[in-house]
Amino acid sequence: MNQKIISPKEFNLAPINKSVILIINLEHFYQFHRLVEGTKIKSFGPSKKFNFEIGNRIISVIGGMIGAPLAIITAENAISSGGVDFVCFGTVGSIAKDPIQPGTCISPKMGYDKTGILKDYGSDQKQMDFITTEDFFKPVNLISLNSIYQLDIEMIKEFQNSDIGLMDMEITALGYVITKKANSFRPLLIVSDYIDKNYSWVNSYSTENFKSGIEKGLKYLKFIFNT
Repeated sequence: MNQKIISPKEFNLAPINKSVILIINLEHFYQFHRLVEGTKIKSFGPSKKFNFEIGNRIISVIGGMIGAPLAIITAENAISSGGVDFVCFGTVGSIAKDPIQPGTCISPKMGYDKTGILKDYGSDQKQMDFITTEDFFKPVNLISLNSIYQLDIEMIKEFQNSDIGLMDMEITALGYVITKKANSFRPLLIVSDYIDKNYSWVNSYSTENFKSGIEKGLKYLKFIFNT
């Protein structure tokens, strides 16, 4: 039996609450901090952390973890520090044949691994179901890549033929690690960009639709553990 040499518990990070929101993008983390009037922002390993209270619950918010390697390190630190139930907020690209419009809030149904990203985390499985957030549920499947810069037209065609409509770099791996080591994991994602019918990438980060989608998603996060 192999024994891992380094464990998150050896890094002695500050305890966090059982309910945790992970925010992939650091800018959105700061937006959420202003929205909920969170406590002072502090470092949490390679990321940032604050708490806020809603109802009778105190929730820990951790942000700044773009890409699966940093996201997984952050999640494992959070689990070791007391995190149990996780919601992850981030952006996602549409690769559907009929592109999903930027700003659309989505809670994906299933995550796929067709490029081997889960092997880095000890799994040979190729797909996993997510707990969906019903208010934003759409029957769309997701694929997570190690790098969007490796995407090509043939890959897009293969994914579309497999009924995959979304693409990101963290969620499938995060879902696997968190559900293996903690209690629950729910993703809430905002469509930020898309591949059009000519297989060209359309960046929509600066559009009003995307910005309003982020605002809507962040407002929902404020109440998600209170339902």
